[in-house]
Amino acid sequence: MNTRWQVSVYLWLCVSLMGVAMKVSYAAQENNEYVPIERAKQQALSKPKSALISRAVFNKEQPIESVLLSPDGLKMSYVIKENKRKQLWVYDVASDKHVKLITAHNFENLSWTANSNRLVYVDAKRIVFVGLSKQQLAQTRYRLSDANTLFVKTDSHNPDAFWLLKYNVNQSMYSLVKVDSHSNEQSDSQALSKPDSHSNESVQYRSSLPIMNFWADEEAVRFVSLMGNDYQSVVQLLADEEREIIKCEVFDTCKIQHWSAKTHTLLLSGQIDNDTATLHAINTKT
Repeated sequence: MNTRWQVSVYLWLCVSLMGVAMKVSYAAQENNEYVPIERAKQQALSKPKSALISRAVFNKEQPIESVLLSPDGLKMSYVIKENKRKQLWVYDVASDKHVKLITAHNFENLSWTANSNRLVYVDAKRIVFVGLSKQQLAQTRYRLSDANTLFVKTDSHNPDAFWLLKYNVNQSMYSLVKVDSHSNEQSDSQALSKPDSHSNESVQYRSSLPIMNFWADEEAVRFVSLMGNDYQSVVQLLADEEREIIKCEVFDTCKIQHWSAKTHTLLLSGQIDNDTATLHAINTKT
């Protein structure tokens, strides 16, 4: 009961902080169009101030980690450390219910699928999909065969797709690969079902420079962030050329957050020309 109470309080704090952060940083998006950040600030400032939390709360080692809000905003996933193993839980915000999904050694790169119906993670070089009920068995959808293949994230549009970053040692080339894996829904007596054989891989972008992050819509990769010797370059991928949008210092870690095709607005976060984390909006047309 004590641990459950701690988890509930911790998640309540996370929901409050996430809510304020999302309102201030990303604002409201109507029809995928960018809304000026000043309007978001006004909306956030009009709300009651959050309670002041003691620094000791953050410095203390917490019993849970990897708290993630689902894309639909209705659920939160979190991991409870249990000796050498970890438990994956889901908290339903509306019903205030906690459900334990699975126990594993690791939940690396934990992320939600686009439809908020499943969670994806990496454990023992396996990319695993798991549903939100105890009756849904976890499924291994892909096996990472070597150290030069890394799981990046789930796809923002297709709930069965995810992205890999591969490095070809012989060619010294980095590749962004999109994998579309469809569940065969076959049960297995083991904790994890058999790997899905129905998967398609397609290389979406190649570069001789390390790919730090990217942004893609349903059709193609639109922006990439490439790491040079002493800079990080954000590049827009057009039909017939690659156009550099901005250069950042190596330690600024410019991260691509969103792009609106209608307003030509690119959102970048990082320590851009500043010593604190900032959010920048760039008009890619002008």
